[in-house]
Amino acid sequence: MSPQANGAFGLLGMQYEEVYGVNPGTPDLTKIYFNKSSLAASQQLNDSDILTGDRNPSEPLLGNIDVKGSTDTELQAYIGMLLFGATGSIETTMIGTGEALGAALTTPTATIDPYNMLLTVNCTAHGLIVGKVIQVAGITTPVALNNTYLRVMKVPTANQFICRIPRGVTGVFTLGAGTLKAVTTAATAYQHKFKSGGMLPSFVAEIGFPDVPEYFLYNGVKVGSMSVTMKPDGAQSLSFNLTGSNETPSATSFDSTAIDLGKQSFAGAQMGSIIEDVGGTNTTLGTVSGVDLSLENNLDDAAGYVCGSGGKRTSLPAKKLKLSGNLTVQFDSMTLYNKAMAGTKTTLKIPFIIGTGLGLAGNESLEILFCELKFGRNTPTIDGDGGVMVKLPITGFYANNANGAALMITLKNTQPAP
Repeated sequence: MSPQANGAFGLLGMQYEEVYGVNPGTPDLTKIYFNKSSLAASQQLNDSDILTGDRNPSEPLLGNIDVKGSTDTELQAYIGMLLFGATGSIETTMIGTGEALGAALTTPTATIDPYNMLLTVNCTAHGLIVGKVIQVAGITTPVALNNTYLRVMKVPTANQFICRIPRGVTGVFTLGAGTLKAVTTAATAYQHKFKSGGMLPSFVAEIGFPDVPEYFLYNGVKVGSMSVTMKPDGAQSLSFNLTGSNETPSATSFDSTAIDLGKQSFAGAQMGSIIEDVGGTNTTLGTVSGVDLSLENNLDDAAGYVCGSGGKRTSLPAKKLKLSGNLTVQFDSMTLYNKAMAGTKTTLKIPFIIGTGLGLAGNESLEILFCELKFGRNTPTIDGDGGVMVKLPITGFYANNANGAALMITLKNTQPAP
């Protein structure tokens, strides 16, 4: 008799897809550290209304395949892949030392697709593979790409590769005296800026029960929403709601040698001062007891079902996002409440720092920035004889801030590109 699967041995691995719903050509999963995951497939049996001459029900019909579920984890320094999955835009720069680069690619030409956030590079015998990281430096246009690091997402031919670029990069690619070089040895630290509103990547995700052994591979997975609960003590709760296209069970793993970046969680004790900024004036909020954040991508999970797809989603477009949350503070003045009543626009910055926070191993940092927000009105109440708190709803938005997004997360770690 086979042993019952033990959740303690459960595994979760993820990898970017090159084409929605299709396995990458080369397995290269990254291990995700998690608390629990409900990602699973379901397929409804639809009732048949056919009359058969008696009162017994007729045989049901297979419905569409639905892949959904949440994955709960902790706010960590090496979970950039999922932060990118939630926001859709990443800009990486080098902030460390010791980096080594390969030779400049020979006379590359490129085209920019600003809507899908893609850079398609044509270059003879580039020698790159999916997952490689290239540095862009000194190009004439667009200058926004200079000194950024781009992950190779797809290699159609030996003379062409495709990278994802940050949201907002537009214009004609002109190399000039610039270079594109592959990173051969990573630097000691990199900075990644994740901005909301980008084109969401899709993943393959594998849930593994190695003690059985059985593995369930899910294609076309996107991040439907992300929520963070920040508090003064302990682990900071982080959850992702995932939606996908299809499930394939197997007795063997898609990639038995998944990349393990390690677990480096941020604790409440490593939270820095929370800063509010109104019109360029920074104010430290010293009485905050908790902050909640919710980023909803509003995936259109019905649009992807088409005739002839075998009940699987063929696409998963994202609609207009929603950014919300709550700020819970000790009620000791009317300062924040007055801003809620007046509808004052402000910002909120929540930093987490390990060690120096400069991005070196053991010195990582993460900063969450509501680039523009307004507080909702919510009168404090007396719930007993203890301290009175006020919980102000947050609505984040983008109107005209310099970051070009409603939410920006800045992560410093040792990864050249999550």
